[in-house]
Amino acid sequence: MFPTASRALVAGLATLGLTATVATTTASAAAPTKWTVSFNDYVPRSTQDAYPDYVYVQAADGTLPEGVHGTLRLDRNGSTIARGYGWSRSSGEVDLPDLQPGDVATFYDAISGTVYATATYDGRPAFDPATACVGSKTFAGLRTGNALVTDLYAYRWAPRNSTPGYGSSSTRLIRTDINNGTLSTLSGEAFTGTFERPLAAGAIVAASSTYLASPSLTVYASTERTVGGCPPPPAPQVVQSAPLKDTVAPKATITATTKHAKSLTLKKLASPGLSFSVTSNEAGTVTAVLNLSTPSKKKSKPAKVVSLSTVTAPITAGKPLSVLLAVTKKQKKQIAKAGRKSSLVAHVTVTDAAGNVATLGDLTYKAPRS
Repeated sequence: MFPTASRALVAGLATLGLTATVATTTASAAAPTKWTVSFNDYVPRSTQDAYPDYVYVQAADGTLPEGVHGTLRLDRNGSTIARGYGWSRSSGEVDLPDLQPGDVATFYDAISGTVYATATYDGRPAFDPATACVGSKTFAGLRTGNALVTDLYAYRWAPRNSTPGYGSSSTRLIRTDINNGTLSTLSGEAFTGTFERPLAAGAIVAASSTYLASPSLTVYASTERTVGGCPPPPAPQVVQSAPLKDTVAPKATITATTKHAKSLTLKKLASPGLSFSVTSNEAGTVTAVLNLSTPSKKKSKPAKVVSLSTVTAPITAGKPLSVLLAVTKKQKKQIAKAGRKSSLVAHVTVTDAAGNVATLGDLTYKAPRS
């Protein structure tokens, strides 16, 4: 069902045990060669239970010789926080208010300094508080290496029926509302399982483990934690769909201001220039290019095209944009010398923000001679 906190149980584990560090001794043929270290990390029974946790070390075989002062030392962050002795020179115990992961237990001879066993508490077996929580039946946790995980259960403390005032407050309490757990899986350092019923508020979950740290050391650990509330479920993930790519070119129109070839003169080309307006249903950029096109004397060859002027301007959706294409003095002479069949062609495009291009119909004028 569940382990008791008695030292007798811990002493019984010595039959499993061995130790991380064993000193060689020739003082006695029956000197210990195997040790058990036990870490017990418990929830206080009451506010008067100031030292609920304890660490116990015991020889699993043999006895240390006369004259050895076996002492257990507990170090935290490089500093000794407790020392204690056991019921024999081959055992030691320290009680403390709060055993913490990283605490190091060392059993040694206080006279010679010889170290017989040492082990470090890692806080395991440890329940995952996100699963071992109020209302949950399933649980998950972590163990040390391939440790054997046992004694999984939950309980609450309740007053024992006894003579009022007899004994301490802790001795007048008894475990009740036992909720046994069953181990389901062991995978690497992880374990999972289920309780007989959902965990109640205020319950304490408990677990024990045993593992062979070395051929000479067995480590036992028993841990308890008070059940807390389950974390809220994660918010549903909102999958943002990729925005639809704009593949449609703008719808644009061009309106010529210079309507007749007779009204287009070299002087007007220079100032104010060839004028027209562009309207688009999308915002974007207008590009207008004025070309001088001269047909080839040979029909098999394409016309000779010379770019005279280029204008680029932003356009607002639905708002007409006035465009002027003017030429320089040098270009005026170039136009005048062109053949009679030469023409001026205004090529206009509108490009939207997505890069879609609308090509408008060209505006074509006979190249003026004067």
